[in-house]
This record gives sequence, C-alpha cells and structure tokens, in this order.
Amino acid sequence: MRRRIVLALVMLSLGCASGGGGSGAGAGGGGAPRRNSSVITLEEIEAVDVTNAYDLIQRLRPQYLRPAGGGDPVVLYVDGTRRQGLGDLRSLAKSSVREVRYLDSTEATTMHGTNHRSGAIHVMTRR
Repeated sequence: MRRRIVLALVMLSLGCASGGGGSGAGAGGGGAPRRNSSVITLEEIEAVDVTNAYDLIQRLRPQYLRPAGGGDPVVLYVDGTRRQGLGDLRSLAKSSVREVRYLDSTEATTMHGTNHRSGAIHVMTRR
C-alpha cells in the first residue's frame, strides 16, 4: 500500500512539474526553453556522452550529489525503491535512465519520511 502511495505521489509530482506554458523564457518566444533545475529530462540525458547515471548527474546537475551543509548524504531511489547510497548510480547505465528528479529536504521528507535532510534523488528507468 505504501509503495502505491509513493508511486502516486511521484506521478503527481511529474505531472505538476511538466505542465503549463507560463511566461518565462521560451514560452512562445524565440528563446530556448527554460531548464527545470530539479529535473534531468530524457532529452538532456541522451545529449551527454557518459556511461553511467552518476557521471550523468555529475555532468548536468552536480549540486544534486552534494549533502546540505556537509551533513547527511542525499538519499537515492530508483523506480521508487530506496538504494544503499549514491555509489549505486555508478552501476546504473545511462542508457537505462529515463529521468532524474531531485527533491529538496522538505519534498523528500513529505514523500518518504524522516532522514532526508539533504534531499533525495529519484531515478526513473526505461522499463
């Protein structure tokens, strides 16, 4: 039951983050679309020449990997399942990654409970 709730929350957050036109750069204008700093999209993933998910994040959004204030490590989830640590990203091939999403400490604690002081990284794979 908990897994279904977590999955529903992840899907809800995906829908909220991807919706709407807005008036920022790229909204009907000639500029490039604005990059969402909390999401690494499939388009971005495919454009980077790396082999694993750790190197992908390190190249595109290195701040995801840094603990807040030098404290607790960032927690990793792959397809909704908590993993041992960020080192698990090195064994995940870039070609299997569909999206990477960073949740700050508040979002991660709301979704997963306590012990997410540095936030969480959610990796969704191409299943």
